[in-house]
Amino acid sequence: MSSPELETQLEAMSKSYWSAWFDKSIPMLDNQTPREAVKTKEGRERLEALLLYYENRQEDMPKNLMRPNLNELRKTLGL
Repeated sequence: MSSPELETQLEAMSKSYWSAWFDKSIPMLDNQTPREAVKTKEGRERLEALLLYYENRQEDMPKNLMRPNLNELRKTLGL
């Protein structure tokens, strides 16, 4: 069971993590950051594959409070 306070903390942690995610080197993006990857065709393809992976994982764990807001990620990256 989770308390409202715990859920609030997890939501804040998630928001912080996903805000920083744009500037983290990601192995699936050939160790580029999402902001770097979006600048090339190959990078955008890898980025879309990563976002689809995240989307599929969300279906497996619908109550995961750390899940990304995929629409917001795509919007921020201009996808």
